[in-house]
Amino acid sequence: MISSLGCLFQTNITGTIGTNSSSKQWRENLEGEFSQVPPSLLGGKKLAIQLEFWISKDRLTGNRLDCDNLAKPVLDSMKKAGIIYDDSEIYYLQVSKHATSDEEHIELIAWEWTC
Repeated sequence: MISSLGCLFQTNITGTIGTNSSSKQWRENLEGEFSQVPPSLLGGKKLAIQLEFWISKDRLTGNRLDCDNLAKPVLDSMKKAGIIYDDSEIYYLQVSKHATSDEEHIELIAWEWTC
């Protein structure tokens, strides 16, 4: 796990997690949260992003919930909300998924990549 020390932005977004092809509501949750972030906060910086998905243990197997499929709607929603110009601004991406018996959610931390 990466330290959140010096982070530019951190959030926890709840809802039934889905991929681009599976969940319109999840995309709306993401876009709603990201629309509250000032574009100047992340824009124009080289970014490192940590995504931790907490998914119902019953849904972890199958259902196209691969880490790359989970990350795509998050990054696309960040772009749509205008807080990043393009995925090419991301120089480091860490994605993990975990089983939960509580409400599904994602924990996101963004910080400036200085390497």
